[in-house]
Amino acid sequence: MTQRPLRPCGPRRDCVSTQALRSRSANFIEPLRFVAPPATVQVAVLRVLERYASMRILERDPHSVHAVVVSRLLRVHTDVDVRLDVAAGLVHVRVSAPRLMRGRTTSRAQALDLLARIEQEIRRLS
Repeated sequence: MTQRPLRPCGPRRDCVSTQALRSRSANFIEPLRFVAPPATVQVAVLRVLERYASMRILERDPHSVHAVVVSRLLRVHTDVDVRLDVAAGLVHVRVSAPRLMRGRTTSRAQALDLLARIEQEIRRLS
């Protein structure tokens, strides 16, 4: 299992992460807790990511996925990282977009939507 933490949010990005410091409330969101078998969660994560038409999965291993969403109009890349912490029963997410995308869909909104979709898919598969 990949235990390395998600990359930290940089100052020049519109970024949120479930592993950001809680004291940095602009960057922190709660991880998704799960009790389903890890294999079910893995399938749910991949199914959700594959449903995004503009998302390309660049790297993946059994417990993590790195993907990029490319905006249709400006062709701007938003990084998406999803990591399973099987021991803690958590799905961690990091979404990071260039600041020029601010005012459109924010990284926070994208990350919360992604976590909600993953949770729904886990329920559907369980």
